[in-house]
Amino acid sequence: VSRAARKLNELGIIRKKGSSTRIEYFYDGSIRSLFLNMKRFMGNPVVKEIKLSAKHYKEVSKIGVLAGESALAKVSLLAEPEHQVFGLSSKEWKVFSDGREIEYVENDEEECIVLEIYKHKLFLDDKGNLHPLLAYLSLMNHYDERIHKELEVLMMKFEEDLDDERNK
Repeated sequence: VSRAARKLNELGIIRKKGSSTRIEYFYDGSIRSLFLNMKRFMGNPVVKEIKLSAKHYKEVSKIGVLAGESALAKVSLLAEPEHQVFGLSSKEWKVFSDGREIEYVENDEEECIVLEIYKHKLFLDDKGNLHPLLAYLSLMNHYDERIHKELEVLMMKFEEDLDDERNK
């Protein structure tokens, strides 16, 4: 933690105060400005996107979480995507696919599900949905402007929730 704090201080994102015996790091800006400052250091957590036959739906829906456009549609006004999107960590994908016959789909006409493989464990919010920051990072480079509008609404709600927690 101290190495990360020192690096954030060097980058001017957080500030340090105190003496050599007691050092405190703090951020006195808004959650939005913190996120915007940090966004340039964050990348897409999705390492791979694959399409699987719809016959895998039951198995994947038991271990995966709604991700990508499906996750955003669940918490916004965005319509459900044509193919439901689930997320698994790369570790979960390895366990799921090991020794199992996986039927991949090449074109969009076939019934399928989309599986996003994340670099790390998928973090969820307190309602069991994909965490707003993960949803944002996984879709921030999407081509559809409707998605960008809903991501902005999602982030504003997230900021409000954080501010409410901070003010308790």
